Amino acid sequence: MTSFHQSKEWRALAKDHKTLQCACGSKEDIQSAHYLPQKKWPLMRLWRANLYHSCGKCNNKLGDKIYWSIRAVQLLVIYVVIKLLTWAALLLIIFIVTRVMWLDIRPHPFNTTFTYQALHEAQEAFNTAKDWIYNY
Repeated sequence: MTSFHQSKEWRALAKDHKTLQCACGSKEDIQSAHYLPQKKWPLMRLWRANLYHSCGKCNNKLGDKIYWSIRAVQLLVIYVVIKLLTWAALLLIIFIVTRVMWLDIRPHPFNTTFTYQALHEAQEAFNTAKDWIYNY
């Protein structure tokens, strides 16, 4: 049993799923299994929508493979959309930061000095965006 399976969050979710039976008809050793395996999709391991009921034998037989169903396809679409939106937000932030920096360093007719304050603010904005994406 891994440390994830011993966590309070997992035990709370798994407790709700111990009352039903497996698709094979067995009522013995009922476990909460994942449509999308937690090793490949760690962000979705505590989503209730990613859980289904399985006996220990069926769960071990499936291993780290996707349990293909309509639910698994829906979860994959949601996962891809979330990832695309995350990357789109990062690219938008990079675009805005570089645009601000370019506007600040281009030669102006009356002022040709480079303001380091704008560069510092852009660096802070980039670091904030990077931290937000890594912590997401």
